[in-house]
Amino acid sequence: MTGKKETRRVATPKVKVGRARSPSSEDRNTIGRVSRGGIAIQGDYNEVQIQQITQVFQTAPPSVEEEEELARLKKFVPQALVNLKSALREKKPIGGNPYHLLEALDISEENHLAGRSDTIRSLTHQLERNCFAILVGENGMGKTSLLRAGLVPALLRDGHWPVWVEAGGEPLDTTIKKRVLGSLNDFPALARRPLKDVLRLSAAFLPVEGQIVLLLDNVEDFFQQSASAQQTFADLWRECIHEPGLRVRWLFSTVDVKHYFNRFQSGEINPFANLVALSPLERDAAKEAILAPARSADIHVDDALLSALLDDLGNEIDPTRLQIVCHTLAGETASLRTRLDLLTYESLGRADGIMQNHLNHKILELDAKDRDPAWQILSLLESADRPLDAELITKQLTAYGYRNFQSDLLLKTMRLKLLIKFGADGYRLASNSLRPRIREWRDHESVPRQIEKETVRQWGQIRDSAVRGLISGAVGFALLRWIFGIPNQRLDYIIFNTLLYATIGGLIGLLLIFSIDIAIATSKARPGLRYIIGGLGGALTFGLGLATFVYWVIPSETQIFNSMLGGLQGILWGLVTGLGIAWGMSSPRPAWLVILLIAFAGGIVLMLSDLLFNVFSLTDPLQDMLGGLIFPLFIGLGARLGRPAGAVK
Repeated sequence: MTGKKETRRVATPKVKVGRARSPSSEDRNTIGRVSRGGIAIQGDYNEVQIQQITQVFQTAPPSVEEEEELARLKKFVPQALVNLKSALREKKPIGGNPYHLLEALDISEENHLAGRSDTIRSLTHQLERNCFAILVGENGMGKTSLLRAGLVPALLRDGHWPVWVEAGGEPLDTTIKKRVLGSLNDFPALARRPLKDVLRLSAAFLPVEGQIVLLLDNVEDFFQQSASAQQTFADLWRECIHEPGLRVRWLFSTVDVKHYFNRFQSGEINPFANLVALSPLERDAAKEAILAPARSADIHVDDALLSALLDDLGNEIDPTRLQIVCHTLAGETASLRTRLDLLTYESLGRADGIMQNHLNHKILELDAKDRDPAWQILSLLESADRPLDAELITKQLTAYGYRNFQSDLLLKTMRLKLLIKFGADGYRLASNSLRPRIREWRDHESVPRQIEKETVRQWGQIRDSAVRGLISGAVGFALLRWIFGIPNQRLDYIIFNTLLYATIGGLIGLLLIFSIDIAIATSKARPGLRYIIGGLGGALTFGLGLATFVYWVIPSETQIFNSMLGGLQGILWGLVTGLGIAWGMSSPRPAWLVILLIAFAGGIVLMLSDLLFNVFSLTDPLQDMLGGLIFPLFIGLGARLGRPAGAVK
């Protein structure tokens, strides 16, 4: 025992995937009601069809409604094949641009699909040997065109029924039933049956060796559904591939495998075993991809242009970029050019210029509200050194102020407009040719956004420091009241005084720090203004605060006069403290040193001014100094903490 998990292939029906044959006369059974295994079936069915029908209705015969729908299904399936073959032979009307821009090739445009014959052979080979295969390739690599214009015609020629299914937001089994039955309204009773029954009954009316080949495109959209919805379909799919004799093959087309198909893996099934990768075009294949559509529209391509264009596109050529350039060269949606030459190509700015003009046009096609976010997404992808996932892009847009923005819808729109690609690792630019135009936008048109972001940042900083000033001022001024004493020891009096002076101190701290922050944010070119604002703001707020304090704390016959003296003390005290705060908020020195210096300067000033005016009538100068430093100490804490040293210059 090696401990390695054994992976074995799922047994598939022993049906050769070659050209299908029509039922022979021996296969036919024209009895009106057939009894098989005790189950009666009404209808004109051949032996093969009876076997498949009785396999579905093993326990109970079909209802009258189901019998009627079976009769309609018997006509519908062959007609669907006829219609598909007719569409294959249908010639597109002459006129219009032969190079597709935002559309995949149709099944009638097989001759436009160049350089993909090896991939088609690999896919048909995988489907011959296995009940499922996976086509993987980046968004814009041409997977849908390959399926519709390459694989569908090949499967039709071998007598199979290719059913193209585009994954979306609804349950994937429901989408498959709609595509197979044409309309659930036409077959309501059968549509209620499990997916494996619907597929078995539909395949019963194909030629004997024909099979239904489900071409599931854009499977990555299915994997955006809830985990429970994914698991439900994974269980239904496993039922189907384990169902004996079910004539169905599955092809999943997606941008990624490893992140998506884990739910499909079990001990018996390895979804990563049957992979076919779609690569960029080589030079010869790209040459044919240019010339084939031109021939169909009688457009002459000069040799000099062809050589220059292939040189510009490089060795491994992105089909998306090739289509955009050729579509523009041919005249876009205006009158078609009958000759493509080097002079026209150079006048359009060659491949890079064409791609940048494509970017401008597609951005203008977006809704006005989506244009700036689209540029931001492109700028993110251009500056990133790796592909980005949708979650990271959404977070960045939120940081730029785009809250409650449906970024997933915009990303999908940008993918459809061939501006970005989605691959196994995430989103990236559709072409490197877009980079110069994106850098130009970032250097010029993103300046208002940068100014807006800086404004938001500064106002956030101002708001935060103002809140700190409010809290620290409240605590500091309340402590100041306690230092100078509360004579009445009643609890309600203590609470009232504490709240009153906390309110006064909070307003002082808020107004002082808010005014200094405003000065810093608006006058970086004139740093002296912050000191003027700080000094004046401190003098005004401390003066009013200390005058109010004296009025309430020291009642006397000369109460108003004492309040005026207290206000004068506060002006001197606040002037020094305000200048200290203005200096400390932008000082590169450690926060603890800045705060202590501010507090010490405030304490010295209040002590000296009280010796001069004797407003508080304190006998201990140290009590004056303690009261003088405690309030600036807390104001300094509120102003300086949370701000890096030297953050503002």
